[in-house]
Amino acid sequence: KVIVDGYSSGNSAPTLTTSVKGAYPTWGFVTLNSGNAQGVVPGSILDVLRNGEAVAKLKVTTVEQNRSAADIIADSSGAVVALRSGDRVVAEKSAQQ
Repeated sequence: KVIVDGYSSGNSAPTLTTSVKGAYPTWGFVTLNSGNAQGVVPGSILDVLRNGEAVAKLKVTTVEQNRSAADIIADSSGAVVALRSGDRVVAEKSAQQ
């Protein structure tokens, strides 16, 4: 039900916790260790956390059963954070409120 609700609202499951599998900053995207079976929804926004702080946002572009890909959303402040394999990824906090 949570996954179905997520598809209709455009948000990934609020309980989603996954990690970056591979980072490709030259092309502006990452791959993730989770897919639709874990509640990742195409078009949803995800937060990348490091030390408990959101350091980047991602927009999910492609979802398969147990993996997905997401574009790195450029930060309006101009700060650039190098994402790396193992970074923690969760559903966007503002979408959960």
